[in-house]
Amino acid sequence: MFGSEPKFPPVQVAGEGHLYARINTTMGAIVVQLHDDKAPKTVANFVGLATGLIARGKGHPFWLWALIGGILPFFGMLVVILARSEEVEPERKCPTCNKILKLYVQVCPRCGTDLYLPDPSEVHMPTPSR
Repeated sequence: MFGSEPKFPPVQVAGEGHLYARINTTMGAIVVQLHDDKAPKTVANFVGLATGLIARGKGHPFWLWALIGGILPFFGMLVVILARSEEVEPERKCPTCNKILKLYVQVCPRCGTDLYLPDPSEVHMPTPSR
């Protein structure tokens, strides 16, 4: 049991089955079964923290998503997994103040200039930080 890799049950979208968490340590992996029927608040907190960590990895605010994941555990986790990553969005410069902005921003938050679609040569993709 201790020398082999743990077997995870298949993920079922309908919410049936048991919920497991895998914690990787320097001594190996720890697999924990979460009993949401016996300790619902603990499971909600754990899923909330996991939701926040996934969001932080995608460039979203950790505490906001941890709160959403704690209040709506499975819905919050699903939404953050499906959310786009903020790191790889196309960027451009504001023509007035030269602030680097995401392409979808319509008004510069620094100077208030209305931004329209730029020339494609002015748009660049940032390199991911990982």
